[in-house]
Amino acid sequence: MSDKPERQYLEDAPAEVQDLIYDGRKIQAIKLVRERMGLGLKEAKEKVDALGGRMREQFPDAPFQASQNAGCGTAMVMFALVVAVCAIVMLRMV
Repeated sequence: MSDKPERQYLEDAPAEVQDLIYDGRKIQAIKLVRERMGLGLKEAKEKVDALGGRMREQFPDAPFQASQNAGCGTAMVMFALVVAVCAIVMLRMV
């Protein structure tokens, strides 16, 4: 199935999608499911979430990676907050 021997795979789902889930690349997995199955975004996301849940349940000791996009949204919110605080301070000084 894959060249990653430490990983285990469910037989009823594509190994390529499972590899993306293992690698923490959920967005890419959703895109692949949409392309292959012709589903909408919501349906593809639900399928990937369900598959990820089944994989984690079936293989609790599997080496899942954290999402590669984790923290980007928080960093952007913090940056916007700092800019807003600086703007308020500058306006009060005038």
